[in-house]
Amino acid sequence: MTTVIEKAKQIGVISARVLERDRELQQAGVWVQGEAKIRELITQFAEATAFLQWVASKGPDFAPAPPAGLDRAKKSTNEYLTYLSDRPDPDKAHQQISNLSKLLEVVIKSQRDAARLSWESYTASIKWENVDIYAAFKNDDTHGGSFLDLVNSTRDYHLLRSEEFLKQEQQRLEFDGLLQTHDRLIQSLPPMPDEEVRNFLVAAASSAGAPLGNLTENVLSWLKDHRLTAKYSARRRES
Repeated sequence: MTTVIEKAKQIGVISARVLERDRELQQAGVWVQGEAKIRELITQFAEATAFLQWVASKGPDFAPAPPAGLDRAKKSTNEYLTYLSDRPDPDKAHQQISNLSKLLEVVIKSQRDAARLSWESYTASIKWENVDIYAAFKNDDTHGGSFLDLVNSTRDYHLLRSEEFLKQEQQRLEFDGLLQTHDRLIQSLPPMPDEEVRNFLVAAASSAGAPLGNLTENVLSWLKDHRLTAKYSARRRES
């Protein structure tokens, strides 16, 4: 008959196996969490890096300096890779990953700050035409289609421009395409070289309309040349 002591020993053996299994699961969890954290950081770094490479191609004025902490992060990464290849201790993995993550986070913050500043600088350099200048051509047989395309392109342009920076390659391709579309549409619409005419057209497109004083002989002549006089009318402003 199995004694109580023998049963207790069996329980002890089983308990030890359970505890060892729990320890293995905890260690595995550390590796999984660590891998997920590192992958997340790599994704963030890659987004900013790819954007900065793209924006640097637009001109030397938009190329940022190397990110802060990059050399230290590279050294720490190499040390961590050496640690992983040399019988790593799972119990120490959490601290190792934490140390590496903190260094990478410094680099990533620097990269993303640089990306934001470069994006602001690049978009500020772009001359996107005011769509209101062409509002008079909305239903024009020749230029109406180009005007509507410009309206849609302007909406998409401002949506992308409002981004922190263009993190995805598809966004960058779309932005490049919008700039090309903009230039093509502006070329297809009547030229607007005269600032006096431009100011009148922008004011006229607003809800308040343009003051009558803006309708100079120069502006009136331009409207006649483009058969647009019938699209405008004078009205008395209520006091």
